[in-house]
Amino acid sequence: MIARAIRHFDLSPEQPGEEGEGPNRFIGIWSKNCAEWLISALAAMKVKTSVVGFYDAMGTTAVDYIVR
Repeated sequence: MIARAIRHFDLSPEQPGEEGEGPNRFIGIWSKNCAEWLISALAAMKVKTSVVGFYDAMGTTAVDYIVR
């Protein structure tokens, strides 16, 4: 169900890949380590989406850099 929601709501839009490669998809998850984080990561993998983990210890500067 989560995997379908990722695609239905376009939570991981296509990004152009490197030359000769297909498009990439990324999704960020900001959460403490828990079962729901793992379930969300597995759902993202099912729809060929790479997971980017965000953590409270990163700080806003690091998060801004990663998002861009």
